[in-house]
Amino acid sequence: MSTRAGFLLGLMMVCLVCISSAAAAPAADGVISKGEYEHAETFDNGNYQLFWTIFDDRIYVGLQGKTTGWVGIGLKPTQMMKDADIILAGIADEEVYWVDSFSTGNFGPHPADTELGGTDDIVNLSVTEEEGVTIVEFERALDTGDAYDAVLSPGDEVSFIWAMATDDDPAFKHDTPKGKGTVTL
Repeated sequence: MSTRAGFLLGLMMVCLVCISSAAAAPAADGVISKGEYEHAETFDNGNYQLFWTIFDDRIYVGLQGKTTGWVGIGLKPTQMMKDADIILAGIADEEVYWVDSFSTGNFGPHPADTELGGTDDIVNLSVTEEEGVTIVEFERALDTGDAYDAVLSPGDEVSFIWAMATDDDPAFKHDTPKGKGTVTL
C-alpha cells in the first residue's frame, strides 16, 4: 500500500471514530459533563437546568436542581399542570426513587401512570445528590405507546413545567422555585 493510501485510510478511520463518538447517546450516570447533551436550558438563575439529546427513537434527559429533595419535569401540559407527563426523581438514604406520572387536574393530583392503567417507561435512571444539588438522568422512547406519556418528535416545540422540593417524599408539594418553559427538541 502506498504511503498516500495508508494516510488516507488512517484519516478515514479517525473521521469515523470522531463521527461515531459525536453521535453517542449520553450516559445516565448521575453526572452531567460539559457537552454531554446536545441541548441545555437554564431557569431561575441557574437553580434548575434541563439537558436533552435525541438519539434514534429515544430522548435522553438530564435535570439538575439546587435542592436536596426531588427534581421534576412535566411535559406538554394543556393548562397549568393538567395533562402533563410528569417525571420526578430524587435520592434518599442512598436509595433512588422516581415516579412516571400524569397530572389529571390543573393543580394535580399526578398519580403514577401505572395507577391509571399506563406503564412506567423511564429507563436507565440515575440520580445523585452532592453539595445541595440533585442530578437526575434518564431515557425513554419518543413514543412510548402509553396514553399517559407525551409523544415527542425531533423539531417539536414542547411546553413543559418544572419543579423541585426540599423533601424526598414524591408526594411532597414543591416548595422551592417552580416554573415553565418551551423548548424545541
